[in-house]
Amino acid sequence: MSTVLRTVLDLRTVTAEELALWRMQLDAEKRARVERLRRAESQKQTICADHLARTLLMQAGAQPEQLHFSHTPLGKPLCPDSGLHFSLSHSGNFVLCAVAAREVGADLETLRTIRPALATRVCSPGELEYVCPQGVFDSERFLSLWTAKEAYLKYTGEGIATDLRRIETANAGGLFSQLRGLRLLHEKTAEYVSTVVVE
Repeated sequence: MSTVLRTVLDLRTVTAEELALWRMQLDAEKRARVERLRRAESQKQTICADHLARTLLMQAGAQPEQLHFSHTPLGKPLCPDSGLHFSLSHSGNFVLCAVAAREVGADLETLRTIRPALATRVCSPGELEYVCPQGVFDSERFLSLWTAKEAYLKYTGEGIATDLRRIETANAGGLFSQLRGLRLLHEKTAEYVSTVVVE
């Protein structure tokens, strides 16, 4: 069983001075990518995600000289020199990072209203029972289920170009705590829901 370090950063707590410092710490390729982003919010999310990954990787034992990032062809982030695995997610004012000695996947979604039609495209029949208690669509339940699916796909490195209905993460009884031999660690606050998938 893999231990996981997990932290959520509230972007509203980040000062302009911190953001400027963290931007300077980006490698040249990431800095160029950030500068191409048009929205200031997207730039801030990317900079803070990079900082959070560096911080947690070092807390897990990585040395500063090992913090060289790359990614798989499907976009799964890697830090190969550290021997550690990490996963990032951001939504609205929040950035989530999870780090483990083995593969890990993480997803976070800020609470918001979701169109019910989306559920029929991504949910199995059992999951539809969970997101529509008493026949009424529940956006919070859907987002909780969605983070579980997304975190699982980040764990496997597949990305979301797959039939999401085949990844069943809940039924009428609630969200699953295990999926295909993996642990699903769920969190819910007043502002967001998240899931981390780890062995």
